[in-house]
Amino acid sequence: MERLGLLPLELLALPVWRDLTKIRLAERAPARLALVQAWDKRDQAPLYWSRVQRQAMATVRQAPRVRRESPWSGHG
Repeated sequence: MERLGLLPLELLALPVWRDLTKIRLAERAPARLALVQAWDKRDQAPLYWSRVQRQAMATVRQAPRVRRESPWSGHG
C-alpha cells in the first residue's frame, strides 16, 4: 500500500511509522497494519489510536534491529 501511494502522507510522516523501518519485517508488518486500520478512527476514537501507537512504539523498543549493509560496503 505504501509503495502504491495509497497511504496518507501524515501517517507516513509519523515518527512511530518511520521507527518501525528499523526492525524486521515480521515484527514491523503487524504494527503497521494496526496503524493503518486505526488511522481512520483516530478522530472518533482517540484513545484507541493512542493505544495502537503505544503498542507500535513498544514493538520498536522490544524488537531486534535490522542491520542494513551499505550497497558499497566491501567494494573498493
